Amino acid sequence: MVYRKALECKRTLKETQITSCALDKESKPTDEALIGIAKSIERSVKDDRFLGVINISKQGADTSIPNMCMLSDGSFCLAQFSDSQIIKIDDNLKLSDTFTTKSNVWGICAISEREIAFTMPKLMKVQFLVFDTNPVLKSSFCTNMHCRGIAYCNDNMYVAGGGFLGEESGQINIFDLKGKLLYRFENYSDGPFVNIPRSVIANTKYIYITDCQNGVICLDLHGKRHWVLKNAKCEYPWGICFTPNANILIAGHKSNNISVVSEDGELLGELLDKNDGISVTEGCQH
Repeated sequence: MVYRKALECKRTLKETQITSCALDKESKPTDEALIGIAKSIERSVKDDRFLGVINISKQGADTSIPNMCMLSDGSFCLAQFSDSQIIKIDDNLKLSDTFTTKSNVWGICAISEREIAFTMPKLMKVQFLVFDTNPVLKSSFCTNMHCRGIAYCNDNMYVAGGGFLGEESGQINIFDLKGKLLYRFENYSDGPFVNIPRSVIANTKYIYITDCQNGVICLDLHGKRHWVLKNAKCEYPWGICFTPNANILIAGHKSNNISVVSEDGELLGELLDKNDGISVTEGCQH
């Protein structure tokens, strides 16, 4: 679901009623679950933030969007895990392109105006893709781990992975754009570095990881813990992204919400919750 005006928390919401025309006819939900969500939105969202539901699932199909990213032109790229696809949505929220990947895709991030990178955990691979007239595969590199979350910053690739049963230990690896391993953050003297990392973002000072067992973890660029947030209001954290105000949005998979966290690790409030029509939240993007 797509909202405008990414307000920082629920206490700032306006008290104006949305109208039924907020739902785009072409993206109007067709199955019972999405219709229920739409009704919940119309009852609960009290301002004009809600734009509509983009129905990308096949009838009766299991659709999972573990991550997404936004390009500079305002379009979105969604990682559709179950169908092994990259789905591109234009700035008018219309389906503009799809690309079928060689394996299930999990993490996704923007590299430039038209280029993205995505992870394929089963292949232990990061793949680059350019949206030209048609989507074109570029280079790739092997991560030697079951890679999931991915972020691009400082001309480096930050890749989170491992931790599930039968896999290597949870870890954060930093690569250059050619796939050379620069750093690996895996274990501290007092125990594992991360248990089951889901997503990762980074800026010029810190790396932020969602770990479904340990909460939200902030590290400096050398791997030293800066803070850890574990809170019932942000249960089983999954998706993560920055806001323009330097805060962080966290998708709580089990708490069914989008929480707002400061760059210092303070839980500021909830942006959205199940009363706004969201549930089992995975990816999020500002």
